[in-house]
Amino acid sequence: MIINPFKTTKSQEENITNKNLENINIKDLQKYLIDNYLENLKNEDKEVLINVIEKYLYNKYSLNDTENIQKVINNIFNKMFGYDILQMYIDNKDISDIRVVKYNDIYIKSRGKWKKTNSTFESETEFYDYVRYCILKNNKNINFDVPMIIVSDKKYNLRIEAGLPPVNVFSPSLVIRIHRNDTNVNLERLFLIDEMINFDIYILLNNFIIKQKNIVICGKGGSGKTTLLRALINKISDNIAITTNEETMELFIEGKNVIQREILENREESKKITLDKLMKHSLVMSNDVIIIGELKGAEALVFFDSIATGHMGLTTVHSDGVYNTLDRLTTLIKRDIKAQSYKEEFVNQMLSSSINYIIFMKDYKVNEIAEVYYDRQKQKTIIKIILTYTKIESKYFENLYYYKSKGGV
Repeated sequence: MIINPFKTTKSQEENITNKNLENINIKDLQKYLIDNYLENLKNEDKEVLINVIEKYLYNKYSLNDTENIQKVINNIFNKMFGYDILQMYIDNKDISDIRVVKYNDIYIKSRGKWKKTNSTFESETEFYDYVRYCILKNNKNINFDVPMIIVSDKKYNLRIEAGLPPVNVFSPSLVIRIHRNDTNVNLERLFLIDEMINFDIYILLNNFIIKQKNIVICGKGGSGKTTLLRALINKISDNIAITTNEETMELFIEGKNVIQREILENREESKKITLDKLMKHSLVMSNDVIIIGELKGAEALVFFDSIATGHMGLTTVHSDGVYNTLDRLTTLIKRDIKAQSYKEEFVNQMLSSSINYIIFMKDYKVNEIAEVYYDRQKQKTIIKIILTYTKIESKYFENLYYYKSKGGV
């Protein structure tokens, strides 16, 4: 029960009109808090904010009824410490991405496919304030001088990219990637339930892990790369030492001999921990398997150098197909100053000598698997498609029925 310091005597109460809660403009109250109590919101100083809200309600609306004040406070806290109308999508386990391109255009991605929702913010002004607060609550600021930013929310495992005018031409925008803390992802589920893989691919991927092959999973954002990577890691034996290195933790591996690390950015330049630095530390940690959640830059050189000399390696990269992946990786490797003098032929040979298989993801399915190797006689890289996804094969349905009848494997 909130103690109201502005509570009046009974005789005074009779002269005060407590307006209906519907007349209270919650958006005005939110804006007032954002404009005047940024640090308290950032630090979730709820006791301070409660007093501020009580005073605001009394001064503006003559509201002094404890029960109704509590309702307003609950409403405000739900909006401002969660994600308001987007929270239901964040809580939905089938949704991987939320994209607000305009205050009344909100899209969600579920199992690799986008669809428009019926949810809307009431106005562009409301959405502008909402974007500001989403960034503020994650310890950064977005404004005219810094109109574009990326933040991470550790509580909900989100990566949030936001943009404001003048960078955004027509409207503020908000793009949220949801990293699911789902430790039960395995190849059996991806085969039997999600149908990300068919039976032949299921058998092949199991063999890759048993034989400790080096694998690069490629595809565009939201295609299922991280989900498949997590399932592959969960197939690795418990007696094998693993280290994962990520920009933002997405893999959430449990019950394995695994050390999970992520970068640190919000500090002085000399004290920042990059993927490159994490990779270099991985080489002295008695690892059997080294994993990078997603290759983005100079860390690629250390990663491929390490898996060429005995470590098993698993990673993902953004690429639009099997045949473009090596070119993409060459570009990333050359972001390391040491590699800028390397000839592309040399980098290509290093990659094809390090990578065993490339898996291309599309629309939340394993679309193609290619074997990669370097033909020393012809002195050229060979990329050979060995499997493509199809459900139109009797063997698939026979095996699917068998595995389902056995309750999985």
